[in-house]
Amino acid sequence: MQSMHDANFPDEGRDRISLANRLQKLLKSALHFEKLVITTIDAFHEDENVLFFILRHREQFDEAIGFNFVKSLYNEMHPGGLKDIEKLLVQNYSKRGFHNLLPLITTKLAEL
Repeated sequence: MQSMHDANFPDEGRDRISLANRLQKLLKSALHFEKLVITTIDAFHEDENVLFFILRHREQFDEAIGFNFVKSLYNEMHPGGLKDIEKLLVQNYSKRGFHNLLPLITTKLAEL
């Protein structure tokens, strides 16, 4: 006689393997996505608009890809790390007359 557990879950072992396979594929896709994002962003490492966009959406990037992703990315993109990023953003936005963004840039970078 089968127990109620056996009757309700006859393929539990197979379902666990299927779930493990799906999780493995998901992890592989997430790692591929992370590499793709890094490669794409790196191509724009001198573009203040892309760098500022990333900074403004730091929480979403960190949540989706990993804690401190943005800080690590900035440190990899520029040898001087956050100081170089701040200098680039401040100089380029100042040249274009966007002085109102400078306090936000400083505040957002300090949060890293």
